[in-house]
Amino acid sequence: MSGSSDDHIDMPAAPPPPLPLPADVPLTAMPSVARALVEAARRLLVAGGFRALTLEAIALEAGENKAMVRYYFGDKDGLLAALVDSLIRDNQVAANAEMRALQPGPKRIHAWADGLRRVAADTESFYALFSLVPHIIGSKRLRPRIADLYEWYRGLNIEACLPGAEAQDRHAAGLGALLTAVVDGIALQSLLDPDRFDPDAAFLALGDMVEAYVEKRREASS
Repeated sequence: MSGSSDDHIDMPAAPPPPLPLPADVPLTAMPSVARALVEAARRLLVAGGFRALTLEAIALEAGENKAMVRYYFGDKDGLLAALVDSLIRDNQVAANAEMRALQPGPKRIHAWADGLRRVAADTESFYALFSLVPHIIGSKRLRPRIADLYEWYRGLNIEACLPGAEAQDRHAAGLGALLTAVVDGIALQSLLDPDRFDPDAAFLALGDMVEAYVEKRREASS
């Protein structure tokens, strides 16, 4: 007997497909066509905002076939994930290398604060990132991936200032989160008020504050 519409059973929705490129592929390590697409998307985003990011416009700007987006990234969200990775992760490469070359202590903390200052000074990258945030928050695929990227970012802050901290150390986790928020917040203030806001002063104070906090922790544990 044939079933009626009342017999219909809603099946659970299939999970969204994974994003093709892993999150730890830097822009410089991508194939040239993939890199050209990401760079084109960034230029369009800075010039015209999120609405400018159509696949047709990205392919035209990159001088590539639109099919290459699907080939390398799966779809538009895959391309946007790679774009955000480049905006956050790639900006940390130089600061991260400098930090790891220094022994733990005040010099390393202040060098890291200066590295964060340089990251926040890239206002074009932050403009692009902030333009994408509403879409990221509303995307079930992008939100977890970018959350993982921020977790990595928080881990770098902990490693720079409190190397060897235990994974369950809530104070270390809090410091990592605060430093991440500070960089984003200072970059936002620089975008809003570039003529009056002094980001360098903020990062000088940040280095002193973190140094004092780490010293207080050391004294409390000794």
